Amino acid sequence: MTQRARQHQLEDLSRHKYALALPEEWVLRDKHSDYGIDAEVEIFDENNLPTGLVYLVQLKATETDDESVARRLDVRIDKIRYYKSLELPVLIVRYSVKKDIFYCKWAHEVDLFYAKEDAKTIRLTFHKEDIWTDDSASETAKFLKRVNAVKSGQLTLPISVYMDIKGDSIHGIPRGVFMASYRSYLQPHSQIATYESDPDKAILHIILQEDKLVINLASITGCTFHNMQDRETEGFAKGVVADVLLGAAASLSNIGQIEMAAGIFLEGDLKERFFRKQDLFLRYLPMLLATSRYEEVVDSVCEIIDAQEDNLLESATTISAIIVAGHRSRGRATGFQKLLHKCLVKNIARDERSLIGISHYNLGNHYRNRGSFKESVVHYLKARRFESNYLNQSYYYYELAGVLFGLEKYHFSARLYKLALDKGAPALIRPLYADALMLSGSYKLARDTFAEYLDSCDEEKHAEWHLKKWCLDGLIEHTGMEDQVRHKEKAPSIIDISKAGTPSFIRNLEAAIELDALCGLAWFNLGIEQNRSGKHVDAAFNFILCGLVQTGDIEAWVNATLCCLNSNAYSILSLTISTAYFFNKDDYLALLHKELKDQVDASAFEQIVNLIEQMLPDDQNENERPKIRLMGKDGIFRDIVTGENT
Repeated sequence: MTQRARQHQLEDLSRHKYALALPEEWVLRDKHSDYGIDAEVEIFDENNLPTGLVYLVQLKATETDDESVARRLDVRIDKIRYYKSLELPVLIVRYSVKKDIFYCKWAHEVDLFYAKEDAKTIRLTFHKEDIWTDDSASETAKFLKRVNAVKSGQLTLPISVYMDIKGDSIHGIPRGVFMASYRSYLQPHSQIATYESDPDKAILHIILQEDKLVINLASITGCTFHNMQDRETEGFAKGVVADVLLGAAASLSNIGQIEMAAGIFLEGDLKERFFRKQDLFLRYLPMLLATSRYEEVVDSVCEIIDAQEDNLLESATTISAIIVAGHRSRGRATGFQKLLHKCLVKNIARDERSLIGISHYNLGNHYRNRGSFKESVVHYLKARRFESNYLNQSYYYYELAGVLFGLEKYHFSARLYKLALDKGAPALIRPLYADALMLSGSYKLARDTFAEYLDSCDEEKHAEWHLKKWCLDGLIEHTGMEDQVRHKEKAPSIIDISKAGTPSFIRNLEAAIELDALCGLAWFNLGIEQNRSGKHVDAAFNFILCGLVQTGDIEAWVNATLCCLNSNAYSILSLTISTAYFFNKDDYLALLHKELKDQVDASAFEQIVNLIEQMLPDDQNENERPKIRLMGKDGIFRDIVTGENT
């Protein structure tokens, strides 16, 4: 017969004993399926009514006779991190069978700072004050009430702060002397925090030991300042007060109160101390940049750049780039641009060629994302002059190619896209290369490049590329031209609209196409003529080609859609709707719906509109996140957002 493991017996015993240690109104429920969580405790009041207070429990039992062993517990570090991430607080409970006592510690109080770099576990040591007593239940309930109050948003400034000093003195200063100084230095910041002598009334709990300062916001979150023993005695109390306030701001940020936190981080002398603490600064800068005080933060960063000996602000710049990516306001873009230029000026002053190149490259990307293509080209070219390693990076070529495309320098854009592909650029660059080829007049090569990409692509989310490949097939067949030097200005100038509706007008349009096979005006009017003649398929082709060349021409896209519907060209219809919507969104649909409503009855209108809705592409983020790259110690440039090398 299989015997039951002794450890399982001990775990069951610890559950039973812990349930008995709880008030009889409280309910303990087993949670076997959760990762490292053994039970859930729900608190009811003396009238057996639910209070909404709940916490989780991990139980570990031991029957050792050695008290020092009973007071130690090794816990996996990944479990501690998991416990800290949970919505409900986790109480780690160690049951000593021999002494019949429980040692308890909240998981959020476990400081992982002292864990070895490659360690898988951390050793918890329990003390006398961690023993579960008759008062522990009421203390737990008070603690959970504070947690719920903070989580429900019932938190305003000033925050009440309780200070707990471990020992009769701290840093060689008698406790009473230190506390008098502490209260004195805290008083000028009374709009942020106030001293509270009763721990039950305080939201922020501070534990000050010789080696660390632990800041705990309602036992939900907090931070720890280490190496307190290395500080100077003079000004020690003032520094502790400043760190308590910064820790309060950090804690507020952790629970989403970033506007409140920003007011503390940027308050008076605290701002300078915050900027000096690099770990704290870099961790919370992204949150500050997401607040209404964005410009104040950027101005403050710019003020201290020249005083920094290292490249901290280069890192700060990359972080700010990530934040700015989600905002299109002119104020934020201007502030970010100012920061980038400040970094450039600093690096020029230090005469560090590589960093100068990186600054120019980052500015090139910034201007590219703002649509300022001429300024972007200038900085990209300067980047390679100061940092020649860019010439070995495929992304440098395709990002510069994109800017040249925006400047309508399609021939040079295509050459740079080709260079990028030769240097190992990802496959998604190939249709961009084909696009540049098409607009530069290399129609056959563009068609073949689109075909090569689409044949190797598993996804079906490339309506624009399919449509362009289809149009290039028709264009080459219709005109017989495989490549052409486009006369983009001359072609529309020879079109005589006054002859519309006559045979000579069609010859006039075809002459314009001979000058520029991508003349949108010619194809649009040819579409009008052919649609008037009932040639809906040909007209659809003409309008689509016009729309692909002039992507914002909503009338061309609407006409193309209607022609596809009239000719039952449903395979092209889907591609057309998807591409038209990608470029013009609901403005395209509004005009299309208006035209349809005038042409069909109510029943047909409803069916067609529902059909069109099903053909719309999935929502996509059009705004490309800025590419900001820094060179690592290994000499490789990496995108700070993705970590990719290319």
